[in-house]
Amino acid sequence: MPLKIHIAENISRFRKQKGLTQEDLAQRLGVSAQAVSNWERGGYPDITLLPALAAHLGLTIDALMGNGPEQQTGELAEVERKSRELYDSDPAALIEYIKPYYYKYPHELWIADLLCDAIIREKTHLRENYPLVKEASKRVLKESEYRWDRERAIWFMCMASPDDELEEWQNRCPDFYSSTVSEILEQRFKYHGRNEELLARHYINNFKTFCHLCLREDITNPSALLSFDPEKAVGEGKFIIKAIKDVTEIDGEPAPAWYGALGEFSARTSWQLFALGEIEEGYKYLEDAFYWYEKWTDIPEGTLMDVGDRYAFGGIKIKKCTDYDCWHFTLPDGSTEWHPYGLLFTADKFDLYQVMTVENGGGWYTGCDGFDCVRGEERFKELVGRAERIRDK
Repeated sequence: MPLKIHIAENISRFRKQKGLTQEDLAQRLGVSAQAVSNWERGGYPDITLLPALAAHLGLTIDALMGNGPEQQTGELAEVERKSRELYDSDPAALIEYIKPYYYKYPHELWIADLLCDAIIREKTHLRENYPLVKEASKRVLKESEYRWDRERAIWFMCMASPDDELEEWQNRCPDFYSSTVSEILEQRFKYHGRNEELLARHYINNFKTFCHLCLREDITNPSALLSFDPEKAVGEGKFIIKAIKDVTEIDGEPAPAWYGALGEFSARTSWQLFALGEIEEGYKYLEDAFYWYEKWTDIPEGTLMDVGDRYAFGGIKIKKCTDYDCWHFTLPDGSTEWHPYGLLFTADKFDLYQVMTVENGGGWYTGCDGFDCVRGEERFKELVGRAERIRDK
């Protein structure tokens, strides 16, 4: 669709503003009055005359053609109005309507964004329009100062790019955690109707999201946030323990991969309960820690462990180990994928004997007494001996 050129009306309008007749303007340009009359009725001057014509009217060439600030403002307002009208009803028509303005206004990044959005939603001509999506997205990434604009450009490319270019755009995703990339992959598979890959990625994202919940900063690094608020720490610990039990349950018990984490969270919660003076409840959670600690140590290193019900996690497993393998999960087809939550599953992550005998629980919640409150009690000493026997067996 060609852009509307406003030169005819501009010649007439600005000639009159200058107090010139058609004959006056024609004489200055060395053309006939009939030529000027033709221009004002919709004809076009010779391109070589444009600089002189614009100068005699007191305009730039852009303004003469209808691209000056005043005209641009009105035209862009009309583009926005018409685009809104077409947005939901006819994305294919919107693409054809907006394309010329994308080229005319290269620095109006909202037009580049709108064009990419329309192409992605229209979908049927994605392949032929892909170079345009790529060009527009790169323009936004280069020129926009707004994170939202840049993230949308990356998302457009993650949807539109062929498989062999996808990694380049995944690597531009802003978050440190892999969850953003993985969630975009799920959207990509849904967008392209790749249903088997969609379902597998959905299970992976369920697992990663749950790990992210359990590995909250104020739980796994409590000295940073909770050392001054043991009551909050207890509430957080109880919440995570309940969540693991409820979400990962298989045949009435949490999935084996979580035994070590349950032991550690239970011990930490008991530690804070002791600091609050809740001695009996503290011992209850400490006994729970022993229960999970023993079940964890009974699992041989190298075992592939279920992470939860297959309807929630699709049969994903984690290997119990002390090396880099624990930072990968295993899918039902035998393939593996890295994840950033290995701290939840390392075989040597939790030594109950150590945290019961080292001052301040081995560095947990510095500033609270914790186990020091009960260290002299016979009941606690017996549990220390029990922890040592479990560790040494």
